[in-house]
Amino acid sequence: MASESEIGYGKPPKESQFKKGQSGNPRGRPKGSKNLNTLIKRELESRITIEQNGTKRKIRRKEALVKGLVNDALKGKDRPRDKVFDLVEQSLFQPICSVAIPPLRSSRPAMAMIWRRNSPTIPDQ
Repeated sequence: MASESEIGYGKPPKESQFKKGQSGNPRGRPKGSKNLNTLIKRELESRITIEQNGTKRKIRRKEALVKGLVNDALKGKDRPRDKVFDLVEQSLFQPICSVAIPPLRSSRPAMAMIWRRNSPTIPDQ
């Protein structure tokens, strides 16, 4: 048996332990403080003004990010193109029921073929 005065790993001195009924965080989390997810969601939902075809309009920042990503993909940049393909796959193949459906193995080549057919700005490879 360990004596009352033994101090070591997992056995802090009695005077430094929390007292009964006393919280370890007496002031707690300040009211109104936001976590990272809340801050990111708020920023992506805020609106910015863009100029498109000579007219100014306000869109959400997340929409502007998607527009930029798709535009970079259409310019032929590899990483944005792959990201767009991944996002399209995620949105098209989300399960609509609780039964897991295995992913299609040939989805990427088929999507690439559709992409090339519908976008004349990207040359066939």
